[in-house]
Amino acid sequence: MATHDPNVLAHRIADAVDAAWHRAHGTGHLDIPLSTVAALSLLTVPAPDRLILVRALTRADRETVLGIVAEQWRLFVNARPDLATPVFPLMNVWHGDTPVPEQAQQGAHEAVRAALTAGLFDLTGEADRRYDVDVFGVLLTVMKSRTAKAAHGAFYTPTHIADLLAHLTLAEPGPVPSVHEPAIGTGGLWRAAAQALRDHGHDPTRVLWVGADIDPLAIACAAVNSVLWGLGPRVLLTVGDTLTDDVITRAHAQRDEALHLAREVRKARRLFAALDTLTHPTRKKDT
Repeated sequence: MATHDPNVLAHRIADAVDAAWHRAHGTGHLDIPLSTVAALSLLTVPAPDRLILVRALTRADRETVLGIVAEQWRLFVNARPDLATPVFPLMNVWHGDTPVPEQAQQGAHEAVRAALTAGLFDLTGEADRRYDVDVFGVLLTVMKSRTAKAAHGAFYTPTHIADLLAHLTLAEPGPVPSVHEPAIGTGGLWRAAAQALRDHGHDPTRVLWVGADIDPLAIACAAVNSVLWGLGPRVLLTVGDTLTDDVITRAHAQRDEALHLAREVRKARRLFAALDTLTHPTRKKDT
């Protein structure tokens, strides 16, 4: 039965992905199913095209589907190099030095089918719906709950509680220069804060968003969420303990380093393209 409640839908998706992953692969390596679902969640899918795309992807072979996942991560890092460091645990699954084992590939493929069949695009395919819930907070909590050891005390802040806290904290109608979250998890309180700002007529993309957490997977999910929720380019995320680490300085340094590297890579690409044109002036005409 279809549901219009984003929280019910998020839990349905999480339960389906969790069951599919553990049925095909077993426990562990949660970065793999998380990365596949995250990659697909970044696709904007208008309602008229949704059913067609779901059918195509659920019927496609494993190589095709996982190729799309890998390409989505390439596009993500090219578009948002500032988030390359925090999102690394998810992106590295498909672009790292270690190949994904056969059984894990099958599990990832099954996770994709499960997420799409459960209604992922109904929740993430349109901007306004994306703002309504932290689907990765639900997914990470459900998948970690199988083993207490993996949970590390992490828990998902329910949407209604996050919304209440945000509206109480941001009750003043004036502009907010920054939002700091010392134990951000997957960013559920950021989502609520952004919605509260919109309700007061403010633009979340003008805010500096700063977050830290000791869980690298949660930080990676928060990086994806910052794009899904339209938080803009001023996002600082890092892995660390705010009680002992200077997380803001570290986050700035990591972001600056990633942006510098992206600029150097783009310069190198332009240089190679220019050299190729000089050494093969007729190639473009021939093709």
